[in-house]
Amino acid sequence: RRAGRYQAAQAALDDAEAILAEGTYEPARTEVRLFQGVGLAHLGEFDAAEAVLLDALRLALHWRQARWIRDAAMQLMSVVGTRLAKTDLADHYGRVAQGLVEGDPRAEATLLGIEAHVRMRQGAFAEAEELYRASLGRLESLLEADDPDVIGARSNVVNAMRSQGKFSDAASELRQILDLRTRVLGPSHPD
Repeated sequence: RRAGRYQAAQAALDDAEAILAEGTYEPARTEVRLFQGVGLAHLGEFDAAEAVLLDALRLALHWRQARWIRDAAMQLMSVVGTRLAKTDLADHYGRVAQGLVEGDPRAEATLLGIEAHVRMRQGAFAEAEELYRASLGRLESLLEADDPDVIGARSNVVNAMRSQGKFSDAASELRQILDLRTRVLGPSHPD
C-alpha cells in the first residue's frame, strides 16, 4: 500500500528489533513494538497488530513509560474498536488512555477522535458527531483552520452528519472543506 512505504517501514522496524535483541537499552523496545504494531495495522494485519500493541503496552507498563502507555492504549483502542469490532475492549483501552491525556490538548483531541470512530463503528452516529466536534474544537484551539488535521477533523464531523441523514448540512460543510483542501493541498493532490 502507498507505494510500499509500509513494508519498507516494517523492514526498518524489524532491523531495529534485531539490534535491540543484541542487548541494547531495553526500555527502547517499547517504542519499537509500538511502531511495529502501528505498521501492522496499516498493512491490514489487525490481529497481529493487536498482539504487538499489547506487548508494547506491557513493556510500557513495566518500564513506567507514561507516554508509551498512553499511545499504546490509544492505538489498541483504534485497532480493536474500529477494525476488530471489539468495542467493549476498545472502551477499556480508552479509559486507560484518558488519565494520561489530560492536560495535553493534542492527545485529548486524538483520543476523542478515536472514541468517535469507535462510536461510528457501533452505529452511534449522534454520539460520534458530538465526539468529533469536541475533537475538532481542541484542534481548532491549537492549529490554523487550514491545517490538514483540522480539515480531516471537519471531514469526520461531516461523515457523522451524513450517517444521521443530515444531508443538507453535511453537503454545505463538505463544499467548504473541499474548497479549503483544494486551496491548501492543490487540485492534483491524491487526497
